[in-house]
Amino acid sequence: MTGTKGLLKEYTSVKDVPKVIFGGSERGIIKGFGNISSNQITITQVAYVKGLKHNLISISQLSDLGYDISFVKDGCHIKRSSDQKVILTGYRKRNVYCLDFVCENKVSPICLVADDNASHCVKWHKRLAHLNYKTINQLFSKELVRNGPQVKCIKEGICSACQKGKQTESSFHSLESKDSVRCLYLLHMDLFGPMPVHSLGRKVFTFVVVDDYSRYT
Repeated sequence: MTGTKGLLKEYTSVKDVPKVIFGGSERGIIKGFGNISSNQITITQVAYVKGLKHNLISISQLSDLGYDISFVKDGCHIKRSSDQKVILTGYRKRNVYCLDFVCENKVSPICLVADDNASHCVKWHKRLAHLNYKTINQLFSKELVRNGPQVKCIKEGICSACQKGKQTESSFHSLESKDSVRCLYLLHMDLFGPMPVHSLGRKVFTFVVVDDYSRYT
């Protein structure tokens, strides 16, 4: 149940329903029911209680929806019964378990229009997948592009996207001489892990040893 009506989707008002008794014998009135959805879970038949200051979730209702709930000392986990995938993870605050539940229908306003002060040539350079200006001028002069500018495009500064796209990584130069003179004279070692996927032997760490002289690994 929740005291915030804006969190509910597919809200339906109801009448003549039982009241909710708070601590201190105070009563809250159920005004209606709706659904609350996040990116992984949808909780149905959520009651909107006028005057409720905190959102409350029913463990038995989650079980009826096909979820397994496990509680530990510092938190709780809500898993899907079919594949045991963790859907939500909660934390313990004193004697209460809390969930950070992000609703899909509670979004912040987003600006979808921005003022672009770039010139026509720069805009067409971006529209044509950062094409070089020489080829852009050829397209316009041969009228191969509709509504193209009638002026000759000149490169204006450095395009940061083009600069990043043309960057290459310098290769390391091969060593002409080796520091080792025989096998096992110099070894290169590295240990990495733990890896999220276990090996066939149920190991999560890998220890790599490379002989400098023979390059045997």
